[in-house]
Amino acid sequence: MKANGLFTDTNTFDFFDHKIVVEKGHFLTLEILKAPFEHITVNFINPEGVCFFVTTLKTRLQNFKLCENITPGEWTIKLIRTCPVPSKYTKDYSLEIDQVSIEKLSEYKDYYSIRSASTDIHKFTNSTQKYYSGDIHLHTNFSDGRMTEQDLLDISRLRGLEFLAPTDHNVWTPFNTSMPLIPAYEYTPDDFGHFNIYGISEDLPAISLYENSKNLTEALQHLLKYRAKNDLLISINHPFCSMCPSARNFNLKNIQLIEVINSPSSETEITKNNYALQAFDLLWSHGYKIFGVGGSDAHRTIVKGVVRPGNPTIHVFADNNAPVALLQGIKNGHTYLTSNVDFSLKIVHQNKEIQPGTEVLGDVQWHVSSDISLHWNLIKNGSIISSKEGMEFIFETNLEKGDFVRLEGRTKQNEIKVFMNPIYNSLQKGKELTWFNILDQIGTNPRAI
Repeated sequence: MKANGLFTDTNTFDFFDHKIVVEKGHFLTLEILKAPFEHITVNFINPEGVCFFVTTLKTRLQNFKLCENITPGEWTIKLIRTCPVPSKYTKDYSLEIDQVSIEKLSEYKDYYSIRSASTDIHKFTNSTQKYYSGDIHLHTNFSDGRMTEQDLLDISRLRGLEFLAPTDHNVWTPFNTSMPLIPAYEYTPDDFGHFNIYGISEDLPAISLYENSKNLTEALQHLLKYRAKNDLLISINHPFCSMCPSARNFNLKNIQLIEVINSPSSETEITKNNYALQAFDLLWSHGYKIFGVGGSDAHRTIVKGVVRPGNPTIHVFADNNAPVALLQGIKNGHTYLTSNVDFSLKIVHQNKEIQPGTEVLGDVQWHVSSDISLHWNLIKNGSIISSKEGMEFIFETNLEKGDFVRLEGRTKQNEIKVFMNPIYNSLQKGKELTWFNILDQIGTNPRAI
């Protein structure tokens, strides 16, 4: 059947419903014939009213199939537009939605298989307690990336990555691989604030999120409350990116992570990441234990001769490589980031080795080494207290109540190459803050960078 519609050019939301009756022993197919290349979700709702599958019109793919959990009865395909469609794109769409007998499944092998957001997050293939290396911000051709699933897996293994968190826009990407995958996606209602959501066990309730909100600021607040109730991790992505900064206000109490290194490939990115680090130190100074993360935000395998996946790499200390263990390590801040640097780390407190993100009191030593000479800064409560130049050093300091201390390594061009989450003690949180409070203290507008 043909499903057609015309999106409005307003700041309010559009909802379009299309119905199809699916008989027993059949599966669903979707073909995008014509549509704007935008963050518009296509939600598949079963006869019981449960949204099992989501895809997006901002995809490099054209043909899809839905083969699992297809309950016979009337299905609803609901399209949701959350931001105005740019003038360069058509505002009308045309889809072909059909039911096909399962006996003909082999004829649709080239159709992309959409699956529900379910994976065994407790399964592990390595039981060693150690740092695991991965990338937790990536895009495939399921949304607007240029990489296929296999492209990403191949280049990630060549880079020595041990786990991934594909974060396609508004959709969970169902890889078929033995590599540990953290279930995640990038919440992208428009280009005024993107957030990675980690640990999803189901597709987020996007329909009710927008149906019960007057605008995107209200929808974001509902999302943050949903996150808190469902113990998900959420990060503020590329907060000072000029194309899609975090330019919408929100309460910081339900935020756990902030990207401090994103796509470090140019001088402008160095500036943006430095603003993110400034915001990070301000958050901790106000008692907000929001840990730093990073991701390549790779849409292609190679850009201007630089391999993108794994730059930067996040190193997560975990009991094993199960996604649930990796998530716990990220949640606890037992992480550090590197950008094309071989780096080793040992933190010692009272003759015991500890990890970044640990709460301690008293003397701490940082034993660090890298394969290139860097300018190292030991930063206490937002201010540099010690600096050294070279490849191998030991730093020492004492932590008292309310202190937080982090370590970073930079090039002579001021590019951040190593970021380590803080060691801290008894953070004292003051009044409740919003993101705009942090921007006011930095004194910059993300759109102006």
